[in-house]
Amino acid sequence: MYRLFTIALILQVCWLPAQNFVNGFNFALPPFDSSTSNFLPQFPAYRIEAAHRVSANGSGQFQLPDGTPIRFWGVNITAAGAFPSKDRAPAIAARLRKMGVNLVRFHHLENNWTGDNGCIFLYAQGTRKLNPVTLDRLEYFIAQLRRNGIYVNMNLNVSRIFKESDGVRGADSLPEFAKGVTLFDPQLQQLQREYAQQLLGHVNPYTGVPLAADPVLAMVEMNNENTIYGAWKDDAMRPLAQGGWLLQRHQRMLDSLWNVWLIDRYGTHAALATAWSKGSTTPGQGQVLQQGGFENGTLSAPWSLELHNGAQATASISNQSIFAGSYAGRLQVNAVTGTDWHIQLKNTGFSLKKDSLYMLNFAARASANLSFNVSAMRDNAPYTWYGGAAFTATPVWQIFSFTFKATEDVLNAGRISISPGNSVGTFFFDAFTLAPPVLSGLEGGESLTSRTIRRILYSKRFSYTDQRVADMAEFYTALERRHFQDLRAYLKNTLGLVAPITGTNALTGPAGASANADMDYLDDHSYWDHPAFPRGGWDAYWWTINNTPMVKTDVFGAITNIFGGLSLQNKPYTISEYNHAFPNRYRSEMVPALLAYSAFHGADGIMWFDYNSGFNWELEMVDGFFQIHRDHSIMALFPTCAYAFRKGLIAEANAPLSVQYSRNWIAQMPKKDGAGRWGKYYPYDQRLALTYSIRTTTYDAAQPTDFDALLTPSNGPYTTQNGETTLDPAKGVLTTGTPHFCAMSGFLKDAGNLRTGNLQLLQANEFGTLTWVSLSDAPLQQAARSFLTLSTKLQNTNMVWDGLQTVHDKLGNAPTLMAPAVAALRLFVQADSIRLFPLDATGKEGPGQTFTPSGNGYFDITLDQNRQKTLWWGMRAFGKSITSAPEPPTQWPAKIYPNPITGGGKLFLELDAPDAGPVHLTFVNTAGQIVLYAIENVVAGKQTIQVAFPELPAGSYQYHLRTEAGAQVGSGQVIKW
Repeated sequence: MYRLFTIALILQVCWLPAQNFVNGFNFALPPFDSSTSNFLPQFPAYRIEAAHRVSANGSGQFQLPDGTPIRFWGVNITAAGAFPSKDRAPAIAARLRKMGVNLVRFHHLENNWTGDNGCIFLYAQGTRKLNPVTLDRLEYFIAQLRRNGIYVNMNLNVSRIFKESDGVRGADSLPEFAKGVTLFDPQLQQLQREYAQQLLGHVNPYTGVPLAADPVLAMVEMNNENTIYGAWKDDAMRPLAQGGWLLQRHQRMLDSLWNVWLIDRYGTHAALATAWSKGSTTPGQGQVLQQGGFENGTLSAPWSLELHNGAQATASISNQSIFAGSYAGRLQVNAVTGTDWHIQLKNTGFSLKKDSLYMLNFAARASANLSFNVSAMRDNAPYTWYGGAAFTATPVWQIFSFTFKATEDVLNAGRISISPGNSVGTFFFDAFTLAPPVLSGLEGGESLTSRTIRRILYSKRFSYTDQRVADMAEFYTALERRHFQDLRAYLKNTLGLVAPITGTNALTGPAGASANADMDYLDDHSYWDHPAFPRGGWDAYWWTINNTPMVKTDVFGAITNIFGGLSLQNKPYTISEYNHAFPNRYRSEMVPALLAYSAFHGADGIMWFDYNSGFNWELEMVDGFFQIHRDHSIMALFPTCAYAFRKGLIAEANAPLSVQYSRNWIAQMPKKDGAGRWGKYYPYDQRLALTYSIRTTTYDAAQPTDFDALLTPSNGPYTTQNGETTLDPAKGVLTTGTPHFCAMSGFLKDAGNLRTGNLQLLQANEFGTLTWVSLSDAPLQQAARSFLTLSTKLQNTNMVWDGLQTVHDKLGNAPTLMAPAVAALRLFVQADSIRLFPLDATGKEGPGQTFTPSGNGYFDITLDQNRQKTLWWGMRAFGKSITSAPEPPTQWPAKIYPNPITGGGKLFLELDAPDAGPVHLTFVNTAGQIVLYAIENVVAGKQTIQVAFPELPAGSYQYHLRTEAGAQVGSGQVIKW
């Protein structure tokens, strides 16, 4: 799972129940439904065999053995969700298939936060023996996925909590699931190989082969969101006592690896000293701040205090327990709002030079352990932010510092701001200096001969010469790359793994991608409006989201973050985690957004995070930030969008921009990269990705691309190079129009007369997402059958907002409700007439309405969810211009009950037969065996027939109803509890 973004928080104390919408309606997609429909896109079941095995073809795609490319529309199933009971597993798999899913990413199998029933280990016995009960359920589930044509992406090291009983000394003190450390500690590397052998090498009794050899396995991720380089960017590669992730033995181990690496590179201390001394400087002048020591005895210009929105604080001068000289600055904070800039103690009026580095040094203490933030910025419009850092002051004076680069010339308009955030208490500050940093090569006491060269913190990189920083970066990247190469070789050569393999994801930019460049494919993660936790941890009460729409931002950050150009042109590329966190009001935008740009940028797989992570599959509410299997605003869009992605209805860019990197350029990147662990640094404007597809040709070029010579994006709207997708952030609308597929998402209420492809929005009254897809090879203008979806906002019943950004733990209860929308549309169809059918949550059509043309070649229709409480409509077109297509099998109105069956004996078939005669009823179990076959004589019209249903084991059974001539006229699924 993606980790915490640094987000500006706004905590409000007033209750705003009006944040909820009214007159909502329930459109509950059944969690186990796999029935067919005349108007839903079809995803036929098939058993994955050797002829369907997936490989990476060397041309940037996944492919089948016959050379056919394959794309994946996937979901994450995590933790307890990966181990459903055997009576539910077949139905879960079948429902996934119906929704268009053809890949499941198994994630967090090794974490026991839901107990042993939701974990691959029995934690009381350590993590070196698999739990036979959950392993059996997992393997049965995988067999059911395979029967439905759904592939598997298996994750290896994700959130395993190593134990002392595993033989791991100090295991209880390893933070963050031992991330970073697992990439270089030989013992933990061996335990990863052992786990891979147990999980991938075990023969699945339901398929007869181990997962390593099973064609259902499409890809393997060796490490989730685990990068030493990324941990370095967070200053985590230091001891626990200093705020890092390393035990003392790992600190010593990493120091030793670092010094050996330097010996291999430089050979002698003299050679190292020469290389690192280039560009070094000595302490000198350059102080730009005035009154940095408060020695004039008063708090006056250039110091001042700024307060907003009810925040309460005072600033003064103190002569008690000072750090240096006679005085120190004192900030008394009495009331905070939770927003940093509402309290600012600031020093202003100094000048900065463009592209120059500056280091701020100062001393601070506080009345207790209190956190605070310091930033450097412009003091007037556009208030450019240059850099900042978060610190914690204690009752003892400490020295703090951070370095930043000025991105523009600033004349008498620089600002240093100190903000207490959520801290209430007393702060003391002294001895501020702001000057160009001193650059060091080797430091006192360091010797390569005695192997005492220290590793440097990322936050201190501006205090060292370029070559020293570059070597530090290259060492971490090389260490990471070696782990991935070695583990991949073990999986391939020892376990015989056939499926494509990647190293890790949540890449940090070119450095992270380069460490994975030798893998079979590259993978990444992205989130919009990830929850923030102001009191730390994953607190179920104290959390906030921004609750803002991405379509109103011109950077379109969650999209350009992953499609900015890290993918290699000769390797497949996947997004294995993506979400807009619930209860964000604008969540439906994520499906058409990721669909459109994934298709345009040539992504080979997308995996939504997450489908389900718990035991409960029936609960009719959304009870997690990322859960989608009961969020009908999202799942209702799946059939259309999965169909469009898997069938290639949106064109891939035909003229991508090519870029390349050298290893030296990547090593020199840290002094340019201020994006942080969870951001991504690109050496060009990320908005390019909204128009052009950018692909990297190599991370090992002799010379990098001249990035300054790349194109400059416009200021919007942004249209992809193939002309199919447009983002208009001013209007807050994203559109995609192709011959076979159209989509609109965003503030539809403000986008009247908007057209994309053959779809025109005349008027609407809600934020939402609208899709329209042809159900045949004919384009929408000539399609006999097509399918419309209108999704809006979703909430749980009785969900209560506290302000605009949190509901705390008041998520409400079942059922979920959709905000009703009304959308007036113009459909450009060359037909004599069309008939529109509202569909229920299984796809069954209700009474239809016939429309004649409103003008030459178009029809005006209205989708009114106040009247027709549905998200789905099927459309049939008639006329000589309409392209005929094979019709789906005729479906008689039929129903089998009770369903689920709780005992044996009586079963009833209710149907409406158009003609009298014999019909054949067949029941098949999940192994493909016929367990019931009966011939029933029916009369024309509605009737109920009792069927003798034998005592059978609990599980899922598929039934088929056929005429005497063999035409299938009904099908569905029955669950036996």
